[in-house]
Amino acid sequence: MPFPDCLEKSDADVTVAKPALLVIGATYSISSNRRKLCALADYFDITCATSKLSDRSFYGLPIQEFEDINSQEPFLLRRLAEFPKGKRTD
Repeated sequence: MPFPDCLEKSDADVTVAKPALLVIGATYSISSNRRKLCALADYFDITCATSKLSDRSFYGLPIQEFEDINSQEPFLLRRLAEFPKGKRTD
């Protein structure tokens, strides 16, 4: 069944943008934990908000040892300072 003439001559932009997804969590401060977001980036426009890398250790190594600084990630990564623990925002 052919399309009606009014649909074939339409100049309307029918592209569909990916839905936006905001991912928030300290877990994503290390690149290996952000790998799952790479797969989601095929379907979503992702912004990842996470904490800045700290001077903590993980398995006795500095946390920076686990960060892949050369990885090209298909989403926007925003690193934020953690709110100081023990302080109230009353």
